[in-house]
Amino acid sequence: MTDRALPTLADLVGGLGYELVRVVVAPHGLDVGVGDPIIHDRVAGTRFAAGDVVLAVGLDPRGGELASLVRDAGSAGAAAVVAKFDDDVSAAPTAAAEACGVALLRAARDVEWGQLHSLVRMVTSTSSPSGGRIDPDDPLLGDLFALANAIAARTGGPVTIEDAQSRVLAYSTGDESIDEYRRDTILGRRVPEAWIRRLQHDGAFKRIWQSDAAVRISYAATEPSYRDRMVTAVRAGGEVVGTIWVQEGDHPLGEDTERVLSEVAPLAALHLVRHVAGDVERRQEWELVGAVLAGRVPPGALGGAGGMVELRREHQLAVLVLRPETVDDAAAAMHLARVASVVSLYRRTERAPIAVSVAGGVMHVVVSAVPDRLDAVVADLVARARGSVRVPLAAAIALSPHGVESLPAARLEADSVAAVSHGTTGAPVRWDDVVGAAVLSRWRTLAQSRPDLTRGRLDVLLGSDRARESQYAATLRAYLDHLGDVSSASAHLDVHPNTFRYRLRRAVEIAGLDLDDPVERLVAHLQLHLLDDPGPDA
Repeated sequence: MTDRALPTLADLVGGLGYELVRVVVAPHGLDVGVGDPIIHDRVAGTRFAAGDVVLAVGLDPRGGELASLVRDAGSAGAAAVVAKFDDDVSAAPTAAAEACGVALLRAARDVEWGQLHSLVRMVTSTSSPSGGRIDPDDPLLGDLFALANAIAARTGGPVTIEDAQSRVLAYSTGDESIDEYRRDTILGRRVPEAWIRRLQHDGAFKRIWQSDAAVRISYAATEPSYRDRMVTAVRAGGEVVGTIWVQEGDHPLGEDTERVLSEVAPLAALHLVRHVAGDVERRQEWELVGAVLAGRVPPGALGGAGGMVELRREHQLAVLVLRPETVDDAAAAMHLARVASVVSLYRRTERAPIAVSVAGGVMHVVVSAVPDRLDAVVADLVARARGSVRVPLAAAIALSPHGVESLPAARLEADSVAAVSHGTTGAPVRWDDVVGAAVLSRWRTLAQSRPDLTRGRLDVLLGSDRARESQYAATLRAYLDHLGDVSSASAHLDVHPNTFRYRLRRAVEIAGLDLDDPVERLVAHLQLHLLDDPGPDA
């Protein structure tokens, strides 16, 4: 049995995440204590110690070097060897690992060795607050925003959690009074550059990073609107991985604020280690899922052995689109970061087969479930997502009837629905709910690259309107919109019916239209809807 106060292989693999490292073989299981990461020196050689996590940097797995290193590390009692190799060359190092009793882990090719070394050191040097093992699937570790809210509740002041580059990772969402500096930091998703320079010039960052206790930051003498802060550095593996900032709210910060920050810093370290490791994992997932949904990567990349979505024959796949209803790009990105955190937590706690992509102010979620459970899973996920942000969150969904192969088409359908729907309550909007507006939206998209679709007899009419500042196109549009009912069409434009009839005759004459021809009438009506400014209510 291992000492449960020490991190294990399970902690290491779980802390780094499945997309960073994968277990190829673990002869003694994952309940094996691990120590520090060590980079193998190909030239000078490396002395291994019990529990080492050996990083096989620069080894060619095809030449036998990797298998030899595995044998040497195993003989010295190392816990694991981490290498980069393909399936077709895994036999020799796998056999060596099994024979020597050392775990063999395969690292993602995209992650840099230096970054992986830092991440391994963070995970292996960070223990849980209770002194026990780290459980990467513990819900308490899944949501930085929940941690920020918990700290705010205990200290009485609004909280931001930032990484080592002063980027906002999470913030409390209570109703405490905040100053403009906190507001700017949250909206910009990082501390404004001017304040970073000032904090550097005044030595504030140096005090924060060098102190084991919380530091008070005050500019009351020069910036009366700036409220005092208490700040503590968050450390893992001897490195500062972030900071926690508590702003003075409606009442002065209590004397126990420093104690609270001291208590929560180890838990925050677990969050931030997971966040740093997960940042690479998230980027890889978002890029892969986005590429699959765009049709640039074979859909099978999402499933199969080691895939992100559980592909079972009896499962139904769907693409869910979530979009914050805000015109502020920075705010939308922050809201989506919050939603992504909630979706990630949902995936772990519910063991839900979900894959995510975030880009351009929109989140795409690939959901997999048995057909009679799909609606319930989606409803639960959407409810949690909407409950996590303070702006309306529009949701649209499309089924993928042919499994992974039809995911790109489902994404296109869901995007079309999302483009014309603004429902922020109730079930996600489907194609059948907005079929007319969705079809027209696709036509508009097509017309942007095919301007010939809007050319024709209407060009003369629109040119006349521009030259004379007349309303003939709007009159024609109203007539067609109201199915030829002059009374309702004229009322819609707020003109007398006789005036409307005169304008309609002139519109037909100028454009040379034959409104008795159903095809010509249909094309004119469609073109008027496709134009950017065809008239009222376009």
